[in-house]
Amino acid sequence: MKRISTAVLALMAILSSTVSCDKNSPQNDEDHISSIVFTQEIPEENIGIDNATLLGEIADSYQFDNEADEAGFYYGTDPALKDESTQKKQLDSWWGEGDDPSLWKGFKAEISPLKGNTVYYYRAYLIRGKANMHGAIMSFKTKPYKVTAVNVVPPTATIKLAREDKTIQLSVEIIPDEAPVHDVIWSSKNTDIATVDDNGLVSGIAEGQAEIIATSVEDPEIFGKCTVTVLPPPPAGAVDMGLQSGKYWYEKDLGASSPESPGAYFAWAETEARSGNFDVSHYKYGGPESFTKYKGTDYLELSAADDAAKEALGGNWRVPSEYEWLELVSNCSIKKSENGLLLTANNPGEDGQIHTLFLPFAGYYKESTINFDETSHAGKEKCFYWTNSYTYYGNYIYANARSFVLYNHSTYGPDKYTLQLRRWYGVRIRPIYRKY
Repeated sequence: MKRISTAVLALMAILSSTVSCDKNSPQNDEDHISSIVFTQEIPEENIGIDNATLLGEIADSYQFDNEADEAGFYYGTDPALKDESTQKKQLDSWWGEGDDPSLWKGFKAEISPLKGNTVYYYRAYLIRGKANMHGAIMSFKTKPYKVTAVNVVPPTATIKLAREDKTIQLSVEIIPDEAPVHDVIWSSKNTDIATVDDNGLVSGIAEGQAEIIATSVEDPEIFGKCTVTVLPPPPAGAVDMGLQSGKYWYEKDLGASSPESPGAYFAWAETEARSGNFDVSHYKYGGPESFTKYKGTDYLELSAADDAAKEALGGNWRVPSEYEWLELVSNCSIKKSENGLLLTANNPGEDGQIHTLFLPFAGYYKESTINFDETSHAGKEKCFYWTNSYTYYGNYIYANARSFVLYNHSTYGPDKYTLQLRRWYGVRIRPIYRKY
């Protein structure tokens, strides 16, 4: 055994044994036994949430033999210490006066784990040979559990203003679960973006991000949060085709009066529409021998300053890439309509609805003449649109366009190749919108 100072600190210890009180706790000679060993009151600082340090003392008339004697405590939740909850713990240390063990009368045992906010009963015991002596039964109550953490579930969330329901329900996880107070106060740090009610229901207000806070009622220093991203509805004229990229397409050709009408014609990298005169002499950036821009060493694709869609519509509108065209047509069913192609989305948009796009049949301008790419048998039932890329082929004369033609005389779909047209030709533009 180890001698310690009179000041007792509460420490954690593993229970050394568990026994039935009926078997080990003495049932007679209470007066005589209590005069030999008795249990002390436990100071408040010796009691924790899940642990306690029990104290005992031997009467002055009794000389403890540290070789032959055993001391410790019975403890449990039964007031009589007789049911299966009763356990036995030998002393961890003992102390007294000076260096003479015969004068060391105090002893203690550190026990854990215990349940918080629970009344426990205990009594000291002393065993010498076959004699099993004990003191009076006393009690203590462990401290209540306290909230140590608040987790908001989920920790991140998205609200789409395009949907009819612009809310999301949040909940909290209180740690530890045994803490008696699970109440929180909800608040939003960005009420112009999203608000939250007393039950954690978040409502989206405007585009942006908002921090939603759940603060413990028990301890205002403990809180959790959820970052809510509020996504705006599609801008005016945008069609949500349910694409994985999340991008929107414009409802009509750039410069068109309606979705059913062909739009205006643009030379590649020019922002002003023209009618005819799509020859190299009118091209903004010169001719094949003296291009002033897009020479393969200055730009890899169309710059924002030369993007007709961005110039006309602003914001994040722009001319689509080849891959964006491919994503669109690969995620749609395409059928011939009276004057064009009807694209029906395979997946619903953010509003939960299936949407469509219409591509009117029209050729492209070569100088002042409309052409329809004679390599196909489809006649005038074709669509041509600029992409945002150009090609090194022919000293960078060509830009890339997407063409849509008839397959197998019955099914409409994307051509398997990107059509290369001279940059100064007149081709239509169907804008795309990048959300982020």
